[in-house]
This record gives sequence, C-alpha cells and structure tokens, in this order.
Amino acid sequence: MELQIIKRLNGLNTGVHRSPFLGDGTEFAEIREYLPGDDVRSIDWNVTARTGHPHVRTYESERDTSAFFLVDRSASMGFGTAAQTKEELLQQVVAGVSAMMLRRGDRIGGMLFGDTRLAELNFSSGRKAALRLLELLSQVKPQEGRGSRLDLALDEVNMVVRRPSVIVVVTDWLGGGSWREPLMRLAHRHEVIAVEIGDPREAFLPSVGPLILQDPETGHQLELDTSRPELMQAYQAAAENQIKLREEWIAASGARHLVVSTDRDWLSDITAFLAKKRHHRPPSTSAASRQAK
Repeated sequence: MELQIIKRLNGLNTGVHRSPFLGDGTEFAEIREYLPGDDVRSIDWNVTARTGHPHVRTYESERDTSAFFLVDRSASMGFGTAAQTKEELLQQVVAGVSAMMLRRGDRIGGMLFGDTRLAELNFSSGRKAALRLLELLSQVKPQEGRGSRLDLALDEVNMVVRRPSVIVVVTDWLGGGSWREPLMRLAHRHEVIAVEIGDPREAFLPSVGPLILQDPETGHQLELDTSRPELMQAYQAAAENQIKLREEWIAASGARHLVVSTDRDWLSDITAFLAKKRHHRPPSTSAASRQAK
C-alpha cells in the first residue's frame, strides 16, 4: 500500500511541499532576487517581469505537526453493497492516509467513537503509531445497535487536542446528532479533513420489488416497494437533499472534504483530491498578511 501511495504522490510534482495532502507544507517568507543555485521552479514570474530581474519566492521551514484521527465505529460502517463494505474501505483509507503522514514525520494519535468514546491512542511518532491505530480499528469493530454521536466526539477532540493539529475525521456523516457547530469549532482551531465513506445504495436504490430495510443502529425496520416510481423518486430526492446539506455544512466549517466510495478506487479519489488542492490552494493567512505589509 505504501508503494502504491508513494508512486501516485510522486506523479503529482509537489514542488517545494513535502506533502500535498496535509497543511500548506511551508509558509511564504519573502520575495528576493534570484541567486545562483536557487530552484528555478521558485521564480516569481510576475515580479520578474515587473522589475526586469529574476526574483524567487522563499519559504520558512515547516514546523513539526501532529495528526489526529477521529474514526467512526458505529453500526452503519458495516454496510456495503459494492466490492467491499464501508468498514473495509475505512480501514484502507486510514492506512493510506497514515502512510502519507509518516512521510512527513508527523506524530499520530486517534480516537474511536460510536455513541460514546470507545478507545483512544495517545500521540506518538513513527510506524508503530500508525500500526497501533490500525490494531485498534481491528479490535473495536462496528457492532449492530451501536449508534453515532459525531457531535459529541468532535467537541471531545477539540478539548483533548490542545495544540493546532491536523484532524482527520473518518465517518459516513450519517446521523451523528447536530454536528455542524462542533465541526466549525474544531476547524476554527485545527486543520480538518472530513473524509466521507460512502456506498452507492445510500443515494440510489435499484428497482427490485418489495424490500425490508433495517437501520443497523436503531433496529428500526421499513418495508417498501422499490418498483413504485414515485417512491423511488422521493427516496432519491431525500438522499440528494441530505448530500447537499452535508456538503454545505462541511464547506461552511472550512474543513476540506474527501469523498470515497465502496464502488470506486479510493487511491484515485485521494489522488484527485490532492491534485485539486494543489491547483486551487488559497494563500495562507500569514502569507497574505506578509504580502500586505
């Protein structure tokens, strides 16, 4: 898995940033005249054209960072109708993102949650920290009847993680209480990556006649006839509204949204996410303030 990830990342031409996945990598310091030995990729062509002399952008060294995983272990993560379950996909994504962070030398910590906190991993560095996180995931599995209180978990992380860190929230974002305000509070202090684990049948049901659906978290059952067009249209409309609201809440918080699904290659989704961030990364607040000065 690490080899696959490194191969994909190396194809992104990340420039001066050690990792395009988390954080800005380095902070803008100043623009100065070009000196022999400077990387030509750091030339600021606008300033060069204006002054008539080559100028380069310089960056401050990146500070050590910490990455904290908040991972959903509620019953809904066991659902899956495609090539794998959401739980299997979640395990791969957590392993993949951990491997990316190890390239940066980040410290890794984590918390597993359902309707309460289920397990916690204190911050530590190196491969052992990532392996311990994966071991916790294998020990604390989704169980039928276990609900999700994402709202409480987000607030708890905000209290536990005191230093500014990268918070990776891995869940399906279904239910979980009213998590909009807790997510905004968390993203105000930390850099948040909202990883959405999805399955195609959560947004669209095939026409297969009568079905009995059961909520794995509450046990509530619902009988419906998928051959009725009006019912299926209502289902799809409700699902689309839920997706739209989820996207709006995450965007409003300032978190970055990574969507993966059980019917797609998750590495391709992450690669597309990285490429999009690389081409559309806004300047950091500190960089903007320094340019203004």
